[in-house]
Amino acid sequence: MHPSISTITRMAILIALGISLGYALLEIPNVELITATVFMGGYLLGKIRGMAIGFITEALFSLFHPYGPSPFPLFMAQIVSMGFTGFLGGWMRKKHSFWKPWHFALAGVFSTALFAVLTTMSFVWTVHMRWAQIPQSFLFGLGFYILHLASNGLIFLTLIPIMVKKLSFKNK
Repeated sequence: MHPSISTITRMAILIALGISLGYALLEIPNVELITATVFMGGYLLGKIRGMAIGFITEALFSLFHPYGPSPFPLFMAQIVSMGFTGFLGGWMRKKHSFWKPWHFALAGVFSTALFAVLTTMSFVWTVHMRWAQIPQSFLFGLGFYILHLASNGLIFLTLIPIMVKKLSFKNK
């Protein structure tokens, strides 16, 4: 079944919003709204469309990043993790009345942790580090990971429940 023009338009709006919010907060390390936007895309439009929103949003954000595009392994880790985030949003849509704000916070922390693991592993591979150096790489980035996990946990705890209540367009 092919998506309607209104569904494609909604997807495009969410992709543009995610990219724009990414650029808006670019100068604040590890505080971002791309993850929440992609998650909402999945929640509003379903798992497969959410995954597509995640892939496209992160691909465009990474390819046209002001500091330059990501190396290929990092690029792949970024788009895979954002695709998962959109899928997770669509999966959580299934039991709409069940979810509490702290469930959304856990989804945000989990999505962010997956992003951190995949991107760190891609970094280790990109710069040809020895696999024994992986723990050091994670330890080196620990402060950034904690900030990213905490900020997304807070964003998902506070903003996602509000957005879920306010935005409830039906998928056509």
